[in-house]
Amino acid sequence: MVNGRKTSFVVIAAAITSLTATAQAEIRVGVTSAVNPSAVGIPPQREERLLYVGIDMLADERVITGPTGRAQLLFIDGSNLSVGPDSEVVIDKFVYDPQTRTGELAFSAARGVFRLVGGRISKTSEVQFRTPAAVVGLRGGITIHNVQAGQPEQHGFIFGDRMSVFAGGETKAVTQPGFGISVPQVTGGAPAPPDNPVRWAPATIQASLGLLEAAPAAPL
Repeated sequence: MVNGRKTSFVVIAAAITSLTATAQAEIRVGVTSAVNPSAVGIPPQREERLLYVGIDMLADERVITGPTGRAQLLFIDGSNLSVGPDSEVVIDKFVYDPQTRTGELAFSAARGVFRLVGGRISKTSEVQFRTPAAVVGLRGGITIHNVQAGQPEQHGFIFGDRMSVFAGGETKAVTQPGFGISVPQVTGGAPAPPDNPVRWAPATIQASLGLLEAAPAAPL
């Protein structure tokens, strides 16, 4: 009888642990505010799903867009992430207290073009945007990120208090809108530090914004 009780206890404990893990994995962090075709989400412990306007976004969800896909993710604190074509990003962390308007927000981007608009969380702490070569921090503003394989990463500061870029053991930061920081791609060996900030030409900014806001031209 004692062994039976122990077995029952173990089964119940395992079931509770499984339910708790599932509940934690399905924490709602925001909603899709705009979606173009060919955009999918992959929540943890779930199958891939087609994204559409108004669908709840979950913690640890991976968002992937195709050649014509784009998505805008609106978070509970007011942060907004625009995802361009051929992009992949994961919502690594979202913690927010609406009473104090404080929390933590972090993303990991494997590739693509992104625009991050900081919400209430960014007013009191850095929002982190991780890429293969760098960790970018944003305080209260707007940034643009272009991450392409085999090319230097481009991180642009459009508006706000501060953008920092950490790579190769060094940090470079900008506080003046219109400046950007490049991070060289390194094949093997130690990661490269970021380049010094430089002013971006308006055409450079518009080129990234165009990928986020306009559908790519159909091939002739």
